[in-house]
Amino acid sequence: MVRSKLTTGIACLCLMGAAATASAQELTLTITGDCPGRVTGEVTGATPFGEVAILYSRKTGNFVLPNSFPCAGTELGLGRPVLYEIEHANADGYMHEDEHLQGGACGLFVQCVDLETCTLSNVAQIGG
Repeated sequence: MVRSKLTTGIACLCLMGAAATASAQELTLTITGDCPGRVTGEVTGATPFGEVAILYSRKTGNFVLPNSFPCAGTELGLGRPVLYEIEHANADGYMHEDEHLQGGACGLFVQCVDLETCTLSNVAQIGG
């Protein structure tokens, strides 16, 4: 898994994974587990080897990515998001991550953006 840390914030699990075929698919984020504690995340439907941005927020909303960002004009399902990192999909187009989370991450909303297609994942909440 390749990571480019773009910003830091409270300890949180921001999860991403990817899977795709030659045709367009739905980008789907799944977060399971108990917070605080062990949490697992997966995303399917991203572009193979493509970059996917992982964002999080304390609330849902309708933040629009500004012109200075990739996928400018895309409306997220988050309010005042924080860009956590950018991940790359692997050759199989799938990623999976397990983390032990502290209480500060509980309740965060997470959403992914496929930076190749500007496709959005669903918004998922870290349990808590």
